[in-house]
Amino acid sequence: MSLLARFQLEIDQGLPTSSLGGTSNEESTSQAESAASTTRRAEPTRATSLSPPTTPQAQRRNRSESLEAQEAQRVLKRKKLHALKVCRDHGLEDSALDNFAEQDTPEMLITIQATLLRRARDTQTDEASTFINSKEFKEIMKDRLRTCLLSPNLTGYLIDLPDNIFAYAKKNLSMFKIPASAIEDPEMSESIDILIKDVLTKQRAMIKNKIGKSLKQKSHISVLAKSLAPSRHYEITTHHWARFSFLRVSLKTFNELVAESMVAKVADLQKNKETTSTSHDIPGEGINSRSLGDSADDKLDDDGNHTQSANLDDGSEARNLNGDSKAKKPRTWVASDFWEYVDLLLSDLRD
Repeated sequence: MSLLARFQLEIDQGLPTSSLGGTSNEESTSQAESAASTTRRAEPTRATSLSPPTTPQAQRRNRSESLEAQEAQRVLKRKKLHALKVCRDHGLEDSALDNFAEQDTPEMLITIQATLLRRARDTQTDEASTFINSKEFKEIMKDRLRTCLLSPNLTGYLIDLPDNIFAYAKKNLSMFKIPASAIEDPEMSESIDILIKDVLTKQRAMIKNKIGKSLKQKSHISVLAKSLAPSRHYEITTHHWARFSFLRVSLKTFNELVAESMVAKVADLQKNKETTSTSHDIPGEGINSRSLGDSADDKLDDDGNHTQSANLDDGSEARNLNGDSKAKKPRTWVASDFWEYVDLLLSDLRD
């Protein structure tokens, strides 16, 4: 058989194409592919983007969480060491910043902002406390409260005036130069209330003295108004003149009442002294002594200087035939009652 025939026969049977000791290209390619396939079967397959990994994902996650926990512990340790250094540099306790160091960044920022706000509030409170106790604030209150007392629309100088002014001041803090933080603080609010009452008392005394001086000097009402004005920019109207005139007339009448009260008081003392002396001179005549006292009271009533309620023999209050009490003893006015007297006059005028 010829060589060509043998080659054709080997191809048809799938045998090696060369029997002469050499290998063909096709035989080498087939052997290489067979070896590569065997190698792939022997080696474990690697994960690709198209095939799931052979290693369980849970094991990789646990390892990552462990590393993160270790890193967090290292970071916390560094923060605490730095916090300890800062505390020692600023003379604080070693554990003063431990809780702060354990916070994350957002928590730290919120804590810092809250601390700054609290410090600002404390600073405002301290400044407000210093201001309301200062001489400057007292001068401001003197000016504002005198303006209130000189108002022609004022309906009373004593009754509820401090409370009404304080309520008005709370609604107009800028007008009275009162810090808002002072109103929110109970202690400072009480201090302002006490200051208002004290300043009102002194301003009323000052106004009364100037009105009295105007009476003695018989000065024009415009001169009195100018002396009472709290500042150069205070506008005086005819309504103010009318109120000042009313106060001056009221003071004149009140001084007369005080003088009459003093005379009546002296007469009472003299009468009591004479009654006591007569009672000792006539022993056993208590009824006659009381009768003399009653006669003395009646005489004072006729003179119009004093009215004294008579006493019955049993010491009870005297009553008329209808069972009604006699007229009460007139009030004894003293110089310090002027503004109460003015309030009574204003109340009568309103009625």
